[in-house]
Amino acid sequence: MTRLAMPAALLALASIVHADPDVDRGRYLANSVAMCVQCHSPRTEDGVLLRDQLFQGAPVPVQGPPFDANWAVRAPAIAGLPGWAEEDAIVLLMTGHRPTGETPRNPMPPFRFDRPDATAIVRYLKSLVGTP
Repeated sequence: MTRLAMPAALLALASIVHADPDVDRGRYLANSVAMCVQCHSPRTEDGVLLRDQLFQGAPVPVQGPPFDANWAVRAPAIAGLPGWAEEDAIVLLMTGHRPTGETPRNPMPPFRFDRPDATAIVRYLKSLVGTP
């Protein structure tokens, strides 16, 4: 595929290069490993991620089992990590618990990232402040 043939949104995403290698690593982890993008981003009616609204919060794309009263129906916006201190978000990604000891509602996985990877994800998400 030539550069001109790439969709504009994909081209813009692919051309972003940060001076901070943690942000680039965090982008990879949040999009391709932890798959945060899958629940925290809205979709079209036919299930395609809205690339211009990544990490802006969305209805959870899978329905929980009827016996799970703790299943979230909406994933919050995490672009910029509104309301989160960096260290609190890092702790969540390292332990699966908020600093208060609470766990997020299902289907949020109880991640156990090491500190460098958790930090990279948080730096990436914080870098998304002001994105549409």
